[in-house]
Amino acid sequence: MNKFAVAAVAALSFLVACAQTPSPEEIAAKEAEIAAQREIAVRALYDTATETVSGEAGPAALAPYVPELEDALAQAPQVDDAVDSPYPGMALLLVRYYNQSGRFEDALKMFDGQHSLDGYPEERAIALGGAKRWTEALAAWERALRRAELTDAERVRLWCGRAAALIGLGRPNEAELSLRSVLAIDPENKVAAAEMARLAPMRADAALGGVSVR
Repeated sequence: MNKFAVAAVAALSFLVACAQTPSPEEIAAKEAEIAAQREIAVRALYDTATETVSGEAGPAALAPYVPELEDALAQAPQVDDAVDSPYPGMALLLVRYYNQSGRFEDALKMFDGQHSLDGYPEERAIALGGAKRWTEALAAWERALRRAELTDAERVRLWCGRAAALIGLGRPNEAELSLRSVLAIDPENKVAAAEMARLAPMRADAALGGVSVR
């Protein structure tokens, strides 16, 4: 019996008790008990899921817990950014899992109305790029690049993402500038080198078609 089944049994017991016409105080106390049991189960699920994806395992290791995480979020009163709330962390775990699994539309749905995810423009940019929504993806990458105190590794990742969006928009010259920003930080970056190699044919194709490139 999983954690949520335990909560369901508790709810059934509560309904049986209600049939005996308990006092309002008893009802309130039982509701509080059920809510507390559920929060304990949710917290345990979140802690287990977080531990599972830590280290080298990555988001893919989350797969066995995805149905329970989705169920917990669906039943959450509201996903907020309270310090002691596990729900924002659950939402972020699912977004990263969806992005890695190619479920980009599911990832984007997680951002709807969930302000706790507003601080993760990179995850949104990945999802938008995966969904081929290049203009929105470019805006998200640029927003991520405006954050203060980025590490070099973060800048490399974000400039690469920006370049990918510009390539998707057919703007190879601007993409090259982004890739040069990557190579200025990491001259041996293989992703940037591979993307640079793709740009020359793009320019040639555009020139043959009489299309100006940016």
